[in-house]
Amino acid sequence: MFQHVVRWTFMITIWKKYKGQLLTTIGYFIGLLLISFVHQDYLDFVKAANEDQQYVATSFMFKWLAYIGITLVYYWVFTRFSKSAESADHAKGSSLGFLKKYARKSTSTSNKGDSPLSAGYASEKQGTPKQAPDFERNDPFENIRNKSKLRSEADILLDQKKSSDK
Repeated sequence: MFQHVVRWTFMITIWKKYKGQLLTTIGYFIGLLLISFVHQDYLDFVKAANEDQQYVATSFMFKWLAYIGITLVYYWVFTRFSKSAESADHAKGSSLGFLKKYARKSTSTSNKGDSPLSAGYASEKQGTPKQAPDFERNDPFENIRNKSKLRSEADILLDQKKSSDK
């Protein structure tokens, strides 16, 4: 039973993430099949009607032009969905973007060199600090490192209760 839950969870996750690309690909294959069936139907009609076959070469040319046309449309639509999905992932901040709500905008840059992370980036030969990576410049835990004492919500509630009891 657990196997079915995992399988459906996996399939739903893939569907949600790649819905546009999957529908585009399915539509592309259906379009190719439709073109092939219409062309084969025309060839069967020409064979059954015993008409001269002067337009058979033209039908193959139209078939391949339709293949090329539907492939170009598929490529354009697929890249459009891929770019929109990629930009949606970046807007959501797919790589640890959920931490952005905890980030604090720092207005002072004087203590940037004092953090333990950026201590290794100072160049000893030149005496000038190197550019710190992005994860250090936008460090959401900088305010926690700079606190003298860390207190949980339980500690704060206990102190408030003690002060209200007095």
